[in-house]
Amino acid sequence: MSGVYLVDGKNKKKHLTARYRDPAHPTSGMHCLCSGTRGVAGGQTLYLNATFAAPPDDVTSVDVAIPHVGTFKDVAIG
Repeated sequence: MSGVYLVDGKNKKKHLTARYRDPAHPTSGMHCLCSGTRGVAGGQTLYLNATFAAPPDDVTSVDVAIPHVGTFKDVAIG
């Protein structure tokens, strides 16, 4: 899910997933604060999550772009 991003059309900003450094493995780089990538078969349901910084208070919807899937337009937030 690390390739997922949000587009705030109102402020013309692209928001990437939050990242963290694992203190137990400080040299391993930054990691996505999100679900791991898994395959999914046609007709199968898969629940995923990704964490993003909060947008400004006046933003009420964003576009959610998911690589190899597409973009969900005007998704309500709040």
